[in-house]
Amino acid sequence: ALNLIPPRQVQSRASILTALGMCYDAMKNYNQAVMCHQSALELRKSIDTDTTNPDVAVSWYHLGAALYRLHRFEAALVAFHNALTIRTELFGIDNQLTQN
Repeated sequence: ALNLIPPRQVQSRASILTALGMCYDAMKNYNQAVMCHQSALELRKSIDTDTTNPDVAVSWYHLGAALYRLHRFEAALVAFHNALTIRTELFGIDNQLTQN
């Protein structure tokens, strides 16, 4: 079904899910935040097979932050590692991962 939706609309949905996840983070509803960030990540990965997409890195970062707050440290570590790997490939080792 996502193949029928233009990539720009899929990207917009991913951005909305990220914003919603950040709202859930602020309300300390971390389980909902994880679900939103996972959905945003899957959407972003579905429209771009490029493994160095900065938007995918942002999704991994936000997912990792929500997982960390749930004390799911191993899963958070994987998410942060994925975000950092993408950012390092894009911008080099000295670039800092920042929130968007």
